[in-house]
Amino acid sequence: MLKLFKGEKTDPPAPKAQPPAPPPPGLRGGGGGDGGDRGDRGRDQELETLGQVLRALGEEAFDVADDTADRIAAKFGAWSRHLLVLAPHPDEPDEPVRQRDFIGVRRFVQQFRHREVGYVKKTLKELRSVLWLMVGQLGSAVLSDRMTDKQAKTQLARLQRAVGAGTVDELQREAMATVDCLNHIIEQRREREVQQVEALREQIQAINEELAQTRQELALDPLTRLFNRGALDERLDRTACLAALTGQDAALFMVDIDHFKKVNDTHGHPVGDLVLKAVADACVRCFPRQRDFVARYGGEEIAVVGYDAPPASLKLLSDRLLAAFRGIKVQAPTGIVTVTASVGVAQLRPGESAPDWMRRADAALYAAKEGGRDRAVMAPAD
Repeated sequence: MLKLFKGEKTDPPAPKAQPPAPPPPGLRGGGGGDGGDRGDRGRDQELETLGQVLRALGEEAFDVADDTADRIAAKFGAWSRHLLVLAPHPDEPDEPVRQRDFIGVRRFVQQFRHREVGYVKKTLKELRSVLWLMVGQLGSAVLSDRMTDKQAKTQLARLQRAVGAGTVDELQREAMATVDCLNHIIEQRREREVQQVEALREQIQAINEELAQTRQELALDPLTRLFNRGALDERLDRTACLAALTGQDAALFMVDIDHFKKVNDTHGHPVGDLVLKAVADACVRCFPRQRDFVARYGGEEIAVVGYDAPPASLKLLSDRLLAAFRGIKVQAPTGIVTVTASVGVAQLRPGESAPDWMRRADAALYAAKEGGRDRAVMAPAD
């Protein structure tokens, strides 16, 4: 059989024996064949199985470093089509295809899996570092509290003795010393808490960004390709929890397209879909940072979670949104359709829950619509 592959001469076959079938084409770079004793049907089933495996790997992909889940899925899909129907080679799309690159797909899967495992290990290592930092700081705080509590008990015992048997001068002196001791303890604890929170803020911020890149892609709204309501609820809960610990600034912008029903009734639902997509794109452009989060809340409403958005910046961000909406022009068979929208804005309060945060943003949005639309209303800060 090896001589047949190399083109060498062989001994003549036995009488009436059939020569072995040549290996199927499709091995690029010197790979071995499927074997001459296998039929076309068996090879087709093997290719179909391999193609399905590649598609499944792509569908379950998640963001890895700078490579998004969508791009990874597209690459796996391209390899699957290449094997199944001899589609263009994923790495050489402009070159003519004569055979299947089995070695190339094996190398691609191995390299991707190696990179994926390394990225996950790196993320878990950073997560463990944050947890150990928290454990270490908690241990230091407990030890420090024990020492300061001992100091306070000693000073209180001295004050107790002075109250029981000391002179007025001694009592006054010990009372002042007790006040000074307690003030010193309180100030030490406050400084320590500030330092610990700052250290945790930096670590949690880093791991949060890392986890945001490695999470699996949540379900997207099929029309706008924004995140859906379920993803929004999860993000609001996560943001409220992190802000309670780190004091991070965050703001929720609720956007409602003005007179959207009239657009559908006048120009038709296909034009309404185009308007909704244009508004969604405008929201993404106004909040382009990776940490900002844009989701379709439902119907013609869109929600934006803006991070590192202090109160002083909310009016500027709202005006930017409104200006972007006013610049939208959608071509329809009946003419050009222009767009305006109402916006409700709520800054996340310290310790506020996600549902309360959403309710305040909704109330601000309602006030914007009641106030004449095409405007933004800020929820009260208090």
